[in-house]
Amino acid sequence: MRVKDIISSIIKYVLLVIGAFIMVFPFIWMLLCSFKTHAEIIQFPPKVFPSHFSFDNYRKAFSMAPFGKYFVNSLIVMVANTVSSVLVTIFAAFAFSRLKFKGKEIVFSILISLMMIPFEMLIITNYTTIVHMHLYNTLPALVLPFISSIFSSCLFFISKLVNQQAVRI
Repeated sequence: MRVKDIISSIIKYVLLVIGAFIMVFPFIWMLLCSFKTHAEIIQFPPKVFPSHFSFDNYRKAFSMAPFGKYFVNSLIVMVANTVSSVLVTIFAAFAFSRLKFKGKEIVFSILISLMMIPFEMLIITNYTTIVHMHLYNTLPALVLPFISSIFSSCLFFISKLVNQQAVRI
């Protein structure tokens, strides 16, 4: 390698390390502050490391909110969203790829065109639908809207994949 290439590489890596530090420092600061007392957090000039590590903030946070329940609920919603989206998308992609029915291209085009509608535009409609179904403040309310939102984008790719596979009886 030439000297110019080595210097260029060194400058690139130094800039990358500086950028990485700038991006990671707020998270490190937040973590270190979580071990400080309230007085240490608001003192000026601030100290990076706490004078003594205190877990009182964590005890207080876990006593004020049921984080275990939140974690289990998040896990249930994640698994339900993933499984339902995969099942619905795979079956629909197979139907669009292998089955012959009237209006297949039109229905497929409509589903693919739904990819152009951002999810944010559907929030109010989804909310009113969930309220009318009496699912407000339940876990199914977090699953049902996402089945249809993921459906159209994955459907296109999986149906093209199924089309490429050889038909076996």
